[in-house]
Parts: sequence; structure tokens; C-alpha cells
Amino acid sequence: MILIREAHKRDVKWVYSLNKKLFQEDVWSRESYEYALTSRHYLFLIAEEEKKLCGFVVGRMVGIEGEVLKLGIAPEFQRRGIGGMLLKRLLEKFEDSGVKEVFLEVRLSNIPAIKLYQKLGFEEVGIRPFYYGKEDALVMKKGLSVFSQ
Repeated sequence: MILIREAHKRDVKWVYSLNKKLFQEDVWSRESYEYALTSRHYLFLIAEEEKKLCGFVVGRMVGIEGEVLKLGIAPEFQRRGIGGMLLKRLLEKFEDSGVKEVFLEVRLSNIPAIKLYQKLGFEEVGIRPFYYGKEDALVMKKGLSVFSQ
């Protein structure tokens, strides 16, 4: 059974290592993840199964806007719905915090991620040229309930 929980300082080493494997051209520093743990504007969640770390997501809130900054799933846990679980929990936390719109960027070539985001209600709103070095990013947006407190 997959457990989604808040990240802890002890998780940062694993997250940083996975980040280097998954995102060679877009690697956050360990300090960036440590900052995400302590800033009230960030949400940093971990997925684990039987105490084995499976994946993570980091989001940031500014006013009524949220942004999905990082989502990574360990290769041996991919295609099991864990990314969707992490994103759903992040969206719930955003909504609970009063966020009305959530944005993200994704590589145009990352079709599985784009399909996941679309399944969760994200819509394409633009392109950021050369956002990932030589590759463009698709900008996506999802509106959250206007009734959240």
C-alpha cells in the first residue's frame, strides 16, 4: 500500500539522488530541497511503500496560485499510478490553502506526463521556448474549486 506523507529532512538525500537520475539537465541542489522543507510557501510530499521511498512532488504557493515544480517517481515504481496519487494529494493541499489555479511546465516530449496531467484536469495554456535547454516546455493550468477556504 502506498503512503503519501510530508517530506522529512532524512528524505532529501534520496530525493536529490533520484532527481539526478531522472532530470539530468534540470537538477535542483540539495539546498533547494532543504529550503522546500522549511518554507511556508512550499509543499513537499513523499510516496512510500513499506518504508521504501517511491517518489516525490514539490509545489509552491504564491497567493492564490500554485505551481507544480518537481515530480519524480523511481523507475521501479513507475506506471503504477504513484505520480497521480502524489499530484492529487498536492492539489488537495493547494485547495485547502486557498489556491485557485495551479500551473506547471512539462517537456513537450514527455507524452506520458502530459497525459497524466490532462487526466487530472490540466489544460494546455502556452509554450515556453527553450525552457529545458534545447527543448520547449508546455505550460498547463488547472483551476481549483472557487469555494475552497
